[in-house]
Amino acid sequence: MADKKTQFISEVMGAAVAIQKKHGLNAAAITAQVCLETGYGQYVATDINTGQYSYNLFNIKGTGSAGSVLVNTWEVYNGVRKKVQAYFKAYRNYEEGFASYVRLMQTDRYAPCRAAVNDPDEYCRQLQACGYATDPVYSAKLIKIMDMYGLRKMAEEAIFKLDKTTILIDGEKVADGYLVDDRNYAPAGIIAIKLGIPQEKLQWDTSTKTLNIITK
Repeated sequence: MADKKTQFISEVMGAAVAIQKKHGLNAAAITAQVCLETGYGQYVATDINTGQYSYNLFNIKGTGSAGSVLVNTWEVYNGVRKKVQAYFKAYRNYEEGFASYVRLMQTDRYAPCRAAVNDPDEYCRQLQACGYATDPVYSAKLIKIMDMYGLRKMAEEAIFKLDKTTILIDGEKVADGYLVDDRNYAPAGIIAIKLGIPQEKLQWDTSTKTLNIITK
């Protein structure tokens, strides 16, 4: 059975992968951010006076769809770590929290992060360079989390995961295919032969990786 941290990472990774596919923000780095900002889900911002739960997994300051929560937090000013109180955005659910993060990262300020979508380490470094956090070792902490839990490989495997499909002709299985972004890909050569097109009518060009099926 997976421990609580591993289970939390798996749940966050699913949302992060969806964000990378749709919005071009690095999934491994996003997952590491959530782990760092919330202590693996144990310390999601909650109002110190009312107990309101924020659903804010990224500790984004300001006012959200459900207002704000007042929390005790730490900031680093001129190299000195100080305990302060700050208002963090509150949402009605986690989905709104993720959407808020995406909107923030789509601003001009974080363009360098978007440019590093395929380089999780650089994404983390740019987060710090763009001023996401005052912690001078913020990016190093994120990279360490990615190292500890293999988040780069986990994200890559999830992003490029191929779902197996079955190809039938008149109800009879002829080949296996794969589903990518809701599109079914199948071995055209096998299907062509099953449909009665002779082997010599299949022209494969190795240099361009092109299969030309001649029907005339």
